[in-house]
Amino acid sequence: MNKEIYQGGGDYLSSVFNKIDRAAEILKLEPWIVKELKTFSRVLEMRVRVGKEHFTAFRVRHVNPYPTGHRPYKGGIRFDELTGGDLQTIKALAAEMTLKCAVVGPDAVRRLPFGGAKGGIGINPKNYTREQIRDIVETFVDEIGHDIGPTVDVPAPDYGTNDEIMRMIATRYAKFNAMPGAGAVVTGKPLSKGGGGCPGRRQATGLGMLYVYEALKELKVLPSDIFVVDKPRVVIHGFGNVGLNFGKYAERFGLKVVGVCEANGCLYNANGIDMAALVKYVEDYKSVYGFPGAELKDFYEILALPHEIDAPCAKENTIDKKWAEITTAKLMIEGANGPVTAEAEEVITRRNIMVVPDLLANAGGVTVSYFEWQQDIEGGQFSEEDVFKKLEQYMRVGAKGVSETAAKFQVDLRMGAYLWSIEYLAEALKAKHGW
Repeated sequence: MNKEIYQGGGDYLSSVFNKIDRAAEILKLEPWIVKELKTFSRVLEMRVRVGKEHFTAFRVRHVNPYPTGHRPYKGGIRFDELTGGDLQTIKALAAEMTLKCAVVGPDAVRRLPFGGAKGGIGINPKNYTREQIRDIVETFVDEIGHDIGPTVDVPAPDYGTNDEIMRMIATRYAKFNAMPGAGAVVTGKPLSKGGGGCPGRRQATGLGMLYVYEALKELKVLPSDIFVVDKPRVVIHGFGNVGLNFGKYAERFGLKVVGVCEANGCLYNANGIDMAALVKYVEDYKSVYGFPGAELKDFYEILALPHEIDAPCAKENTIDKKWAEITTAKLMIEGANGPVTAEAEEVITRRNIMVVPDLLANAGGVTVSYFEWQQDIEGGQFSEEDVFKKLEQYMRVGAKGVSETAAKFQVDLRMGAYLWSIEYLAEALKAKHGW
């Protein structure tokens, strides 16, 4: 995240609420439904103490429109010194998770059966050893243990956390909750060494972005000027798990990755970056910096170079007004949550840059988390082939629903996603409360 433009999560939360208001107006929803969608059912604030240090931690539940127990809350836990301890950011992410789960599903009638949640701790995990991280995680679980569980609230990895941290949470939770299916307390666990994870979970968000791209292409929704070249050129912003897997599979979907940006530098190769070589390089050196198969460029310089697609895959508020003014892209696929600032969104709209919004584009992560949760609850196992097949189905349902809704109401895809989601949630809330 750009520290210079980060002002806390209040603007992010306001942006989410403003879009809910606009969608409610279009759908002519009753006021109580709007209030429900802008209310949080539980906000937990904790102090996680380890040694002489203590950290602010949160777990927020938004709205669960389904019978809890059978269908729990769901959402990631992030470790980040800027946003992990920022309540407004955590609230915004929890609200978006409720909406996101109502975007994709096996068909238009059924969507992911979760209410939205989010959690965070205000630390930079790079500043701590593995043993210290374990102490932090175990203390956090001790504080929150009664408020998470397979039928209550199921965390997952987010920015700054990973499958090993999920294993730590599951192990600590199971120590005090020895019951069948206890491993379903979290998703995103590792596959190796009996971790209990689900095949395809690491690839899910990046690959899901590509399934959405392909679906929208087939539906002839995407701007025609991105196909002026045989292979649309992509710049990926952020090369963590999401960006790396988006890049890894991009060529299979007829795309050419010409640029990759991360905090340590930006790479550019007009002929295309060898993604297999870059992935191996990052595995070895933990950074794109120094990769011999591309030129090192300035961040804003790379935006002005020829490309058709931007894929922001880092964090919130990374796309500022300057980015929006400079980029040559005609399409943006949001792998990150809330990457566009309000000022940048105005420019993007004025420049007619199409945005495939986060609610749809990056829903692959929670989709495969759902498969993992099912796997743990039922005591079964999925193959990677099965996971990818089901993931594609769920993402295509979301892409079709969002695009058709956007066309019906003559709005952009972002508002189309809000409308597609909220229309579903409104009916579920009415049924739950008997109205």
